[in-house]
Amino acid sequence: AVPQPETQPTGSAGRLSFTYIKSHLVQSFLAEVSVLWLLFLGVFLVVVSSGVLAASQWQSFSVIGQYAILLAYTVAFGGASWWTARQAKLQTTAQMLKTATLLLIPLNMWMMDTLGLVKASVGLAIVASIGLSLLTLMLTSQRSVEQRHIYLNVLGLSWLHWGWGFMLWPLIATYLGTAASAINLVWVGPDNLRDNLAEVTEAEVTEDDSKPTPQTGGILVAHCLLILLLRSVWVAQVPMAQLGLAIGICGWMLGRLRQHPLWTQLGAGLMLLGWLVSAPQQPLQAMGISGLAASLLRQQLQQQTQARNQLRTLATVWLVGLQACGLMWLALPIAFRQALLTTIERFTTEPVSGLNLAGIWLYGYVGLMIVGVKRFRQKGQAHWALLTERLALGISVLLVVCTLPQLQSLLFTLSLLGLTLALGAITYLRHLAPNWLIYGTHSSAVLTGLSGIYVLSEHLGGWPEPWWAMVFLGLASV
Repeated sequence: AVPQPETQPTGSAGRLSFTYIKSHLVQSFLAEVSVLWLLFLGVFLVVVSSGVLAASQWQSFSVIGQYAILLAYTVAFGGASWWTARQAKLQTTAQMLKTATLLLIPLNMWMMDTLGLVKASVGLAIVASIGLSLLTLMLTSQRSVEQRHIYLNVLGLSWLHWGWGFMLWPLIATYLGTAASAINLVWVGPDNLRDNLAEVTEAEVTEDDSKPTPQTGGILVAHCLLILLLRSVWVAQVPMAQLGLAIGICGWMLGRLRQHPLWTQLGAGLMLLGWLVSAPQQPLQAMGISGLAASLLRQQLQQQTQARNQLRTLATVWLVGLQACGLMWLALPIAFRQALLTTIERFTTEPVSGLNLAGIWLYGYVGLMIVGVKRFRQKGQAHWALLTERLALGISVLLVVCTLPQLQSLLFTLSLLGLTLALGAITYLRHLAPNWLIYGTHSSAVLTGLSGIYVLSEHLGGWPEPWWAMVFLGLASV
């Protein structure tokens, strides 16, 4: 307890005590950061210096000797972690050593497979594999069920490094690891993944001890997945386009954890990278990444409290959905796409492209947005409804622009009809529609009628001028 002056009023004593507590917490946090950085720097220097020493004499070792070096390091780190975990004042050190050990285990499996340890010494390969698995289980003993799920996930990712000599196994192993890890993340839940990797009770922590800092189990899994992806891309030479969804799943996992803005940004970057490499050649994978991104944005939207941030996130969700619908065209077989365009060209005077056709079928997505407008208005979310209306109208105008090269064809008429229906639906959903919306709906309907009559006249061989005069006279009375 901190002694207080006897003449100090009660309110001032409370403020002084609160100030002292804040100062103590800040000092403890800074000391903890210093301890972590020193531990990390020490581990890094030991590994690098030993690596340089081993590299200088690497050729003089046999396959067994080369792997024995890495195995010795892993066992040493595991033993040090096990011993320090039982020391009350070394819990932070134990936590750092345990994380380093768990990251070395998949590297061991990788090197055993790459060096061909089974051919050199099948006994050593079996003993090392089983021993590393037991080491993982030993480090995860007396943990919660959720934490054991994470460590078993890491162990499974380590075993996937075996058998990469088969042609398709690198691709299969990568997707098995990413899919299983994603399912495990959903099963355990992101909140449980934020638990400490090395928990200690209050009785085990003294005033002189640095408390263990929160480490995210999901981050550890993401690092093991990253090792798997790096081996697939740079060692096994699996095309990046085939790994787009796997990269996106890793980014989705980091984004779902929401542990730190840095991890969220890194996750977004990985998802964007996966989308970019897969969209041209693997549109189905890109659509899957878009779906994962939309789910993250939806969760973020539910957690945000500021209206500006909510509107920005909502707009992003709608735009992500729009590009996902656009990818559906690329996902269709090329022969089917060509046959469809050839059929539509019979009703046009100009060649039809996929972009021209998008000016019609993407109105289905505009209809979905209008359904969203209706739901938002029913829930009293007027700002969300207004933003969705504006986006729907803007997209509708762009779709009409996509069909401008088909100005004299049925495509342009159908696109104008979609714009008219969108304007009419939004006008109907508003209790008091502004004049510009009413006039816009009326003008769009008139243009749609004129375009349809023109296409019909051209199909019948053309109309004489008196007939057009009657058409315009009838439209003037509308």
